[in-house]
Amino acid sequence: IFEAGAEFTDEPEAVRQEALRLVIGRLWTHILDTMAKPDGSLHLMSGHDWSVSPLLMCVVPHGDKRLRHWPPFCSNIAFELWSTRSADAEMPRKLSHHASCGDASAHDAGRHVRVLYNGEAVLLCSLAEFKRLVLPYCVRDFEREGRYEGTAADASNSGFNAQQK
Repeated sequence: IFEAGAEFTDEPEAVRQEALRLVIGRLWTHILDTMAKPDGSLHLMSGHDWSVSPLLMCVVPHGDKRLRHWPPFCSNIAFELWSTRSADAEMPRKLSHHASCGDASAHDAGRHVRVLYNGEAVLLCSLAEFKRLVLPYCVRDFEREGRYEGTAADASNSGFNAQQK
């Protein structure tokens, strides 16, 4: 979908990851930052298939059957943050749409993430594992990271078109 041209490059996985970073990286950063500070609240965001698709592409394997078709009408993706920590017992069950682009730490111990796509569980892992999975897609400084700084020859080798500065 977003990284379809990646297969025609010398490094398809690197191109795929970079394309997804630029498409959905800021949203991933927001999601991870929110999960880093659970508050017991439901965090709800709304988007379109152009938001759901790249999020899904980052959490399921590249050849997953759910990626073969465009998301159906009214599709949704949920990121649930669960805790078995006694320190979290005062708060109601944690259900959140968001985590931190930092390193896994003791702060993450006992916390787990379940990802649902259209009501079907597609991922269940520790918060630390989830961060490791999603961190490569995070973008903190889009202004800097989204800027192309190579040459036209570099761009033609990557499979993307670029204009000479």
